[in-house]
Amino acid sequence: VQADSGRAHAEAARLKAEEARGKADAARATAEAERTKAAEDAAARAELKPAAPDRNIEHLVAGVQAIDGSRSLSDALKVLLQHASTIAPRALVFLVNGDRLKSWKGVGFPQFDTHPFESAIVGTGLLAQAIQTGTPVTSSPSQPAPTFAGLGLDRTALAAPIVVGGRAVAVVYADNGPEGEAPGSWRAAVEALVRHAATQLALLTAMRTVQAVSASAAPVPTGTGGAVAPEADVQEQGARRYARLLVSEIKLYNEAAVRAGREQRDLLRRLGPEIERARRLYEERVSPRLTARTSYFHQELVQTLADGDPGLLGKG
Repeated sequence: VQADSGRAHAEAARLKAEEARGKADAARATAEAERTKAAEDAAARAELKPAAPDRNIEHLVAGVQAIDGSRSLSDALKVLLQHASTIAPRALVFLVNGDRLKSWKGVGFPQFDTHPFESAIVGTGLLAQAIQTGTPVTSSPSQPAPTFAGLGLDRTALAAPIVVGGRAVAVVYADNGPEGEAPGSWRAAVEALVRHAATQLALLTAMRTVQAVSASAAPVPTGTGGAVAPEADVQEQGARRYARLLVSEIKLYNEAAVRAGREQRDLLRRLGPEIERARRLYEERVSPRLTARTSYFHQELVQTLADGDPGLLGKG
């Protein structure tokens, strides 16, 4: 009897222990279920939470409006750079001059503020590809970013050409920097901004050329008594404007060479091909009946390139 009683007590103890373990397992299961439910609820709330607004849209709209307000080639490029750098962490404008590429202005590349980057447009690099094809090019494992950018393979770079008159006159380089994050839409926004800037540059160039050529091509009336006819004044003004346009473009696209030419007093030698090309365009458009047409072009070389000092032109 005592043995049976002992076995009964042992069985009861075993059952109580199992019951306790069962309760503990149930408690753990309940806690796990609660944790799972909380995680699911948090995930659901995250999905329903509105995404942070993409500020690139705002920056793009502001950039387009600012570019529309530019009234010169250099202003349009400055505005483009300013707003491209609000979209991408770093941006740099290069000017194309024949088969050469020169850095103009940039944000995030202080090394080029005092020593501009210059290179021949050769090979299949990112910048060369964009210039040669006239279309934006994005970096990839087979098309890495330029070495000056110092980017890792996990970063992204973009080269977007500014095409005017069927050729690339400049190219905008932008990237998402060596570290940090940028909204995924930054490349598309920069491309759109560059395309709009190209349209504005083409419009500005066309308007200034048409105004200058129209004025300089007007016939000179034969007056009497030695009086200067108003139409002749219009011709002269048109010739001056066209000369200013051509020489201003030389200065814009050859900023580094202009600085060096002023320092060395050899602008004519240093910029000889560009000046002669502009002179040919000027003489083709301006009526030869304007006896002072040659002096107008030379005056613009002195005022615009040489900053009013004819001695800086040197000898060609």
